[in-house]
This record gives sequence, structure tokens and C-alpha cells, in this order.
Amino acid sequence: MALRIAVNAELENLTRGLESVLPYIGHGGRLAVITFHSMEDRIVKTLFASFVSQGACRFVEGGQGAIKPSAEEVERNPRARSAKLRVVEKQ
Repeated sequence: MALRIAVNAELENLTRGLESVLPYIGHGGRLAVITFHSMEDRIVKTLFASFVSQGACRFVEGGQGAIKPSAEEVERNPRARSAKLRVVEKQ
């Protein structure tokens, strides 16, 4: 997985993609990202916090914390155990 991430520049592309999409979201529009790996989640968490501190967005739902799958969801779908959902709304 580490080799695939490095070869495909996945983390860099995630950063560029999230930074570039913000101008295309209208007032009240939401940006939601589901991550499955801690490196991805750290990037999303940091960028979303940056958007909020700049006054461009506000955190939605669970606040700054990520929304995680319930125990029932993980029982039905074990692969969901590492998923985290983060949502911001453009102001």
C-alpha cells in the first residue's frame, strides 16, 4: 500500500484536490470526505481546520471530530472499521 501511495502521489493529489475544489462550492455547500487511512485523515483534518480558521467554512455534524461507523455497521461490514467521515460547510 505504501508503494502504491508513493507511486501514484495519492497524498499530494488529495491535498491539491481539496484545496482546488473549495472555490467551486457555493454558499452553504458541503464538502464531505471519507478516509480509510491515518495519513489521508491527517491531511483532511488539517486542511479542513485551515478552511475553518480562514473563515471559509465551518465544521458540520460532529464538530471537528470525525464521524466513525457504529459498532453495528462494523459488525455488518468489517472493512468500515477504519473509515472516518469529515464534513465542512462553506460560509
